[in-house]
Parts: sequence; structure tokens; C-alpha cells
Amino acid sequence: MGSKDKIAYLRSLEKTEQCDLTFWLTFTHLRFGSLDQEIKSVRNINDTIESLLNHTKNIIIKLYQDKGISDIQEERLAGEMKISLSRNDQVFQGKMSCQNVLQYKNKIKFNIFGIIYRIVVNAPLVHELTMPKFIYANTCVKPQRFRAIHIHKGLSKYRWSRSKDKIRWSDVFYEIAYSTSLEDLGHYLKLTVFPHSKDGTIGPVVEVVSENIVDMLPDIPRTSTKANYRKQYTENKLSGRSLRVVSYNILAERYTDDNQFHYCDPKYLSINYRRQVILEELINYKADLICMQEVDVDQYNDYFKEHFKNNGYIPVFYKKGHLLPEGLAFVFDRNRFKKLDCTHIVLSHQLKTNNFFKDILNFMKTYKEVKELFMKQHTSLLVTTLKLVETGDILIVANTHLYYHCEAGHIRLLQIAMILKYIKLQVKRIKSKEATKVSVIFCGDFNSKPETAVYQFLTRGEVKEYEENLDCIGGAR
Repeated sequence: MGSKDKIAYLRSLEKTEQCDLTFWLTFTHLRFGSLDQEIKSVRNINDTIESLLNHTKNIIIKLYQDKGISDIQEERLAGEMKISLSRNDQVFQGKMSCQNVLQYKNKIKFNIFGIIYRIVVNAPLVHELTMPKFIYANTCVKPQRFRAIHIHKGLSKYRWSRSKDKIRWSDVFYEIAYSTSLEDLGHYLKLTVFPHSKDGTIGPVVEVVSENIVDMLPDIPRTSTKANYRKQYTENKLSGRSLRVVSYNILAERYTDDNQFHYCDPKYLSINYRRQVILEELINYKADLICMQEVDVDQYNDYFKEHFKNNGYIPVFYKKGHLLPEGLAFVFDRNRFKKLDCTHIVLSHQLKTNNFFKDILNFMKTYKEVKELFMKQHTSLLVTTLKLVETGDILIVANTHLYYHCEAGHIRLLQIAMILKYIKLQVKRIKSKEATKVSVIFCGDFNSKPETAVYQFLTRGEVKEYEENLDCIGGAR
């Protein structure tokens, strides 16, 4: 095929039961006028080809309706519009399902108004590509959001370019992550993505340009901060049975762009600025145990992991729900503790698969909406079992981040019920093997105030206004 072939894309849509036909239509009708735009037709993957093509025709007719054609002209246009899918010059029968057509990988043609397109099946498609709002010299920059289907990010190609005027660009790098330098100061950056699938299929090229020029990283404040005030109480490391524990939600970068923090200068919300401030604060506390929530997976791998190791800690990290690009991290002093075990569970998955939580599942079955909302959450629990080297005592450290919504206290209460049941199970399991004391430290962002049911349940072991519910929930009490 020549380089000037027109291309149309036929895709199954991941995580849905749909498929779409997408193409750019440039066409002039002698009586009805011109079209020059992308056409996208979506149907259930089990629908027929006839349904998909008819829907495509209806979309085009609607575009001409918007141009003011009459009902008679509309009927004439529909009759003139010949549309088909074929392979090796054999037209697919209209009753054939879209799913069956998708099984063919090549040699499919799409014909509309006599215009022939080469169909590319399941080509990768980038839905969203964004850059951090602020980019600093001598830092590593990656896409802030990068959502795509049918893509293999490792096989895809990338190109970073820089420009002072967004007109003349110079190429500088060819990987997904770019380490900026002083030479980038005063320049805009552009990332171009050439998406490839795992079988080598190439999708439409996309690009994104930085909103601001590359700047110098702001200085870390050295005086008059709460962190500097607090560190005067943590000058020395502890020993024996004394432990210093820190829990910190460090705010994932993906949650900083919704105007929730409008009172803060955006350049200070940049994770490349905040991470150095956060790390310095945490290290200065000389903590034995640090639990963190909303840790960006890239920031953990590229920054926090190595820095914590260099400061005498052993770090552990899991994505929230094994899925989201942020999650739970736990670090502990390598000289004071030996790691015995580490588990990470997703509450919604455990509820479905672990018979241990059958009582909670049965309770939720009577409240359909509650169960549906609970099962949509990626809330996770990270449980690490440690042995204190100096004493031989066993310590279980649990870390979680409960559902955030202000009107979802009932969901958080159910999450806490599950978590406490699980922690008690781990304590029982360890005591059956180790003839020693087992202590528990439970950290996290509970998204709960002292007057809430979650706080009452944690501190008192009961919640009077939820008495009946907790009887059903059972073993966590």
C-alpha cells in the first residue's frame, strides 16, 4: 500500500462490550455541500456489520441535516450513499457480527461514497496525554496522564523536542522519560508519541506541548515552617522498645489539577518540588516506621525508593487496587527491624473471593447500592510483619487509605470492619507460630473526623448508632 492510502480504524473498546469505526471524511457533494471531519461510529461488539454501517450513515446524514438539507434531499442522500466493508474484494454480509470481523487482521477495506479506506484493526489509540503544569531543570519529566487502548508503551516510540517560541523545535530525546538540564531553561517542551501495539500495529501520532517554559526548581524553605519546628523534637533516633512512627498522605500529582488547592501557588504543587520537601521532612523525623498514602508509582520508583534506601530504610510499595498509578508505601529502619512477611490486599476483591468476609458480604447483599459503591473502590491494605531486632518482639504494621467521599461514612465503616478482621486474623496466625508478643500499629488516611462512626469504632470498639449493622458485620467488633 502507498503512503497516501486513506486509513480507517476498527477497534474493540477495552473494558466494554463495544467496538468503533473511526475515519476522517473529506467529501464534497455537488448539491449538498462538503464535509471535512472525523466520523466515529460506536456499536455493541455483538451487533451486526449492517448495524454499524447504518449507524455510520445516520451520523453523516445528521451532519448534512445540520447544513439544512430537506427531508427529500435526505432520502436522496441516503440512497446515494453506498457503504460497505470487504476483504479480498468480498463484501462482508450484513448479518455478520462486528466481533467476527475484528478477527481478521488485514486486507479489510471500507468504502463510502466511493472513497476506499484501508482498515487497521485494533490500532493503538491515545485517549489522554498531558504534561506536568510546571517543569523544572535537572528533574525527570514524564507524561502526567497517559491513557491509551491497544498500546504497548514499551514498543511505542517517543520524541522530546524543545522550543522558545513553539514554532521552531529541536529534537532532544527519544524515550518516554526525559531528564531536563540547564540547557532547557526558558524552553517549552513537546512530547510526540508514536503508539505501537504488541503486534507492531501503529496508531495515530499524538503530541502535547508544555503549558509553561522550563524553570529553575524553587528553593526549599529553611525557616519558619512547621516541619522545621517539629524536627527539634526528633534530633535523636530511638532505641529499645521505643518507636517513632510517621503517617503521611503526600498527595498524588494526579489529584492536584482539580482546583481543590486553588489557594496554593501551582508551582509549589508540582511533585518535582514537593517530593524534595517531603523527603527532607520525613528523613528529619528520624522515624523508625513511615507509612505513606497517595504515592505516585513513578515518583516511588524514580525518587523515593532510592533515597529511602540511601538513608537506611527498606521501602515497600503497592499500587492502589493493583491498578491505579498511586498507592501505599511503607518504609522501616533496616537496622532495627527484620521483615518477616508483607501482604497487600484489595478490599473489594477480598470481599468477592475470601470466605473469611462472608458475614460482611451477606450484610451488604441486603443493600444493593451500598454493595455496588463498595465494590467500585480500589481501597487497599498493606500489612507488613516485622521483628524488632533488639528485643525479638513481633510487630504488625498496617497502612491504608479509606474512601474519600464526604457522604460515604458507611462505606468507610465497612472498610474498617474488613481491615480489623483481617488484622486480627494475621495476629492469630502469627501467634500460632511464634510464642512471643505481637503488637499492632495501624496507620493511614481514614478520611474521618473524631465525631464520625469510623473514629468511634476504632477508638471505642463500637458505634451505637450502627449497633445493628455492626452485629451483622460481626467479627470485626
